[in-house]
Amino acid sequence: MSGNGRMSCLGMNQLQNELSVYLKNSIAEYKKSIQGIETAVLPGTLGEKQTGWEKMLGENQQRILELLKDCPTLTTNELSKELKLSTTAIENNISKLKKKGFLERIGPDKGGKWHVVEK
Repeated sequence: MSGNGRMSCLGMNQLQNELSVYLKNSIAEYKKSIQGIETAVLPGTLGEKQTGWEKMLGENQQRILELLKDCPTLTTNELSKELKLSTTAIENNISKLKKKGFLERIGPDKGGKWHVVEK
């Protein structure tokens, strides 16, 4: 991820905290809450449907991929808080996503990032 990508990710997190916008039930709610920001910061990246994911993955796995695509440096603890799932559930889903070829880890556990493989 480029420096601009990191700044976008950090900027989105900062805006989310400042405006007290938290992911409650679904990614759809999150996307709706940042709709005005979407076109200014990330044109064309949110709201696109991933045709291969719906049939092959569960809801939690889809939500994990969407979050990691937007911010690949998220940790399992951060994903756990955002999705309101246990860290064990996140780790199990990540393991399944890696086995299915949808997710790859680039770099070390600390300081690395996730790469969502387009299928």
